[in-house]
Amino acid sequence: MTTKAEKNALTKAEKKEQAALEKKTAISDTLSNILYWQGAKLVKSDVEVGERLTLFFRRCAETGELPTVEKMSLALGTYSERVNRWEHGQGLLPHMTESTTEMIRRAKHVIAAMDAELAMTGRANTNVYVFRAKNYYGMKDQVETVVTANKDQIKTPEQLQKRYGNVIDVKYEHKKQEAPVVEVVEDEGKEKEG
Repeated sequence: MTTKAEKNALTKAEKKEQAALEKKTAISDTLSNILYWQGAKLVKSDVEVGERLTLFFRRCAETGELPTVEKMSLALGTYSERVNRWEHGQGLLPHMTESTTEMIRRAKHVIAAMDAELAMTGRANTNVYVFRAKNYYGMKDQVETVVTANKDQIKTPEQLQKRYGNVIDVKYEHKKQEAPVVEVVEDEGKEKEG
Protein backbone atom coordinates (compact mmCIF):
# COMPACT_ATOMS: atom_id res chain seq x y z
CA MET A 1 0.00 0.00 0.00
CA THR A 2 1.37 3.48 -0.99
CA THR A 3 1.29 6.35 1.40
CA LYS A 4 0.10 9.86 0.51
CA ALA A 5 3.70 11.18 0.72
CA GLU A 6 4.87 8.51 -1.74
CA LYS A 7 2.07 9.48 -4.16
CA ASN A 8 3.09 13.16 -3.89
CA ALA A 9 6.75 12.27 -4.49
CA LEU A 10 5.78 10.25 -7.54
CA THR A 11 3.65 13.15 -8.79
CA LYS A 12 6.55 15.59 -8.35
CA ALA A 13 8.88 13.28 -10.29
CA GLU A 14 6.31 12.91 -13.05
CA LYS A 15 5.84 16.69 -13.20
CA LYS A 16 9.58 17.22 -13.45
CA GLU A 17 9.82 14.63 -16.25
CA GLN A 18 6.86 16.20 -18.06
CA ALA A 19 8.41 19.69 -17.81
CA ALA A 20 11.71 18.38 -19.23
CA LEU A 21 9.85 16.73 -22.11
CA GLU A 22 7.88 19.94 -22.84
CA LYS A 23 11.11 21.96 -22.90
CA LYS A 24 12.76 19.46 -25.24
CA THR A 25 9.72 19.49 -27.53
CA ALA A 26 9.60 23.32 -27.57
CA ILE A 27 13.29 23.52 -28.49
CA SER A 28 12.86 20.88 -31.19
CA ASP A 29 9.79 22.60 -32.67
CA THR A 30 11.47 26.02 -32.61
CA LEU A 31 14.60 24.75 -34.32
CA SER A 32 12.54 22.86 -36.92
CA ASN A 33 10.61 26.07 -37.69
CA ILE A 34 13.86 27.99 -38.14
CA LEU A 35 15.56 25.31 -40.22
CA TYR A 36 12.54 25.17 -42.53
CA TRP A 37 13.77 28.48 -44.00
CA GLN A 38 17.52 27.79 -43.78
CA GLY A 39 17.86 26.62 -47.38
CA ALA A 40 15.69 29.34 -48.93
CA LYS A 41 17.18 30.93 -52.05
CA LEU A 42 18.01 34.63 -51.98
CA VAL A 43 15.14 36.77 -53.28
CA LYS A 44 16.26 38.98 -56.14
CA SER A 45 13.26 41.13 -57.07
CA ASP A 46 10.30 43.00 -55.63
CA VAL A 47 7.99 40.21 -56.78
CA GLU A 48 10.06 37.51 -55.06
CA VAL A 49 10.22 39.56 -51.84
CA GLY A 50 6.42 39.93 -51.82
CA GLU A 51 5.81 36.25 -52.54
CA ARG A 52 8.30 35.07 -49.92
CA LEU A 53 6.95 37.38 -47.21
CA THR A 54 3.43 36.12 -47.94
CA LEU A 55 4.63 32.51 -47.62
CA PHE A 56 6.51 33.34 -44.44
CA PHE A 57 3.60 34.97 -42.62
CA ARG A 58 1.13 32.37 -43.91
CA ARG A 59 3.33 29.54 -42.56
CA CYS A 60 3.70 31.30 -39.19
CA ALA A 61 -0.09 31.61 -38.96
CA GLU A 62 -0.65 27.96 -39.90
CA THR A 63 2.00 26.46 -37.59
CA GLY A 64 1.51 28.88 -34.71
CA GLU A 65 5.19 29.78 -34.70
CA LEU A 66 6.27 33.28 -33.78
CA PRO A 67 7.52 35.43 -36.65
CA THR A 68 10.87 37.08 -35.96
CA VAL A 69 13.05 39.38 -38.01
CA GLU A 70 15.80 36.77 -37.94
CA LYS A 71 13.51 34.03 -39.26
CA MET A 72 12.01 36.40 -41.83
CA SER A 73 15.54 37.13 -43.05
CA LEU A 74 16.18 33.42 -43.49
CA ALA A 75 12.89 33.16 -45.41
CA LEU A 76 14.20 35.88 -47.74
CA GLY A 77 17.32 33.78 -48.27
CA THR A 78 19.65 36.12 -46.42
CA TYR A 79 20.60 37.44 -42.98
CA SER A 80 19.25 40.19 -40.73
CA GLU A 81 21.95 42.76 -41.47
CA ARG A 82 21.22 42.70 -45.20
CA VAL A 83 17.46 42.96 -44.59
CA ASN A 84 18.12 45.99 -42.36
CA ARG A 85 20.06 47.62 -45.18
CA TRP A 86 17.26 46.84 -47.65
CA GLU A 87 14.81 48.45 -45.24
CA HIS A 88 16.79 51.70 -45.61
CA GLY A 89 17.11 51.37 -49.39
CA GLN A 90 20.76 50.33 -49.25
CA GLY A 91 22.33 47.36 -51.02
CA LEU A 92 19.23 46.59 -53.05
CA LEU A 93 19.75 44.05 -55.82
CA PRO A 94 19.24 45.18 -59.46
CA HIS A 95 15.54 44.16 -59.65
CA MET A 96 14.64 45.63 -56.28
CA THR A 97 13.08 49.06 -55.88
CA GLU A 98 11.48 51.20 -53.21
CA SER A 99 8.76 48.51 -53.15
CA THR A 100 11.17 46.10 -51.48
CA THR A 101 12.04 48.73 -48.89
CA GLU A 102 8.36 49.33 -48.16
CA MET A 103 7.54 45.61 -47.93
CA ILE A 104 10.41 45.06 -45.47
CA ARG A 105 9.23 47.99 -43.34
CA ARG A 106 5.66 46.68 -43.28
CA ALA A 107 6.77 43.13 -42.47
CA LYS A 108 8.92 44.36 -39.59
CA HIS A 109 5.98 46.45 -38.38
CA VAL A 110 3.76 43.34 -38.34
CA ILE A 111 6.37 41.52 -36.24
CA ALA A 112 6.73 44.54 -33.93
CA ALA A 113 2.95 44.72 -33.49
CA MET A 114 2.81 41.04 -32.61
CA ASP A 115 5.66 41.38 -30.11
CA ALA A 116 3.92 44.36 -28.50
CA GLU A 117 0.60 42.56 -28.22
CA LEU A 118 2.20 39.46 -26.73
CA ALA A 119 4.00 41.59 -24.16
CA MET A 120 0.91 43.67 -23.33
CA THR A 121 -1.21 40.56 -22.78
CA GLY A 122 1.44 38.86 -20.63
CA ARG A 123 2.17 36.10 -23.14
CA ALA A 124 5.74 37.32 -23.70
CA ASN A 125 8.37 38.50 -21.27
CA THR A 126 8.25 42.29 -21.02
CA ASN A 127 12.04 42.60 -20.71
CA VAL A 128 12.51 40.62 -23.92
CA TYR A 129 10.02 42.93 -25.64
CA VAL A 130 11.81 46.06 -24.41
CA PHE A 131 15.13 44.68 -25.68
CA ARG A 132 13.66 43.81 -29.08
CA ALA A 133 11.82 47.14 -29.36
CA LYS A 134 15.01 49.11 -28.71
CA ASN A 135 17.27 46.96 -30.88
CA TYR A 136 14.96 46.07 -33.77
CA TYR A 137 12.15 48.58 -33.91
CA GLY A 138 13.97 51.84 -33.21
CA MET A 139 12.22 52.60 -29.95
CA LYS A 140 14.16 54.40 -27.22
CA ASP A 141 13.80 55.70 -23.72
CA GLN A 142 13.19 59.39 -23.86
CA VAL A 143 12.80 61.93 -21.09
CA GLU A 144 11.35 65.34 -21.82
CA THR A 145 12.25 68.27 -19.63
CA VAL A 146 9.94 71.24 -19.79
CA VAL A 147 11.38 74.53 -18.55
CA THR A 148 9.00 77.39 -17.85
CA ALA A 149 9.80 80.92 -16.77
CA ASN A 150 9.03 81.66 -13.15
CA LYS A 151 6.53 84.51 -13.11
CA ASP A 152 7.34 85.26 -9.48
CA GLN A 153 10.98 86.22 -9.94
CA ILE A 154 13.02 87.58 -7.09
CA LYS A 155 14.48 90.93 -8.05
CA THR A 156 15.40 92.61 -4.77
CA PRO A 157 17.17 91.60 -1.54
CA GLU A 158 13.91 92.23 0.33
CA GLN A 159 12.05 89.73 -1.87
CA LEU A 160 14.82 87.18 -1.29
CA GLN A 161 14.60 87.73 2.46
CA LYS A 162 10.82 87.43 2.40
CA ARG A 163 10.82 84.16 0.46
CA TYR A 164 13.82 82.34 1.97
CA GLY A 165 14.56 84.23 5.21
CA ASN A 166 13.11 81.48 7.38
CA VAL A 167 15.28 78.84 5.67
CA ILE A 168 18.60 80.57 5.13
CA ASP A 169 20.33 83.59 6.57
CA VAL A 170 20.12 86.14 3.78
CA LYS A 171 22.72 88.87 3.84
CA TYR A 172 23.02 90.94 0.76
CA GLU A 173 25.26 93.87 0.27
CA HIS A 174 25.22 95.67 -3.03
CA LYS A 175 28.48 97.35 -3.88
CA LYS A 176 28.33 99.84 -6.64
CA GLN A 177 31.23 99.47 -9.01
CA GLU A 178 32.60 102.62 -10.43
CA ALA A 179 33.36 102.80 -14.10
CA PRO A 180 36.96 103.55 -15.00
CA VAL A 181 37.67 107.15 -15.80
CA VAL A 182 38.92 107.74 -19.30
CA GLU A 183 40.82 110.94 -19.94
CA VAL A 184 41.23 112.11 -23.51
CA VAL A 185 44.38 114.06 -24.24
CA GLU A 186 43.87 115.99 -27.45
CA ASP A 187 47.40 116.99 -28.23
CA GLU A 188 48.79 113.44 -28.23
CA GLY A 189 45.75 111.72 -29.79
CA LYS A 190 45.92 108.95 -27.18
CA GLU A 191 43.67 107.98 -24.33
CA LYS A 192 44.87 107.62 -20.74
CA GLU A 193 43.11 105.56 -18.12
CA GLY A 194 43.04 107.06 -14.68
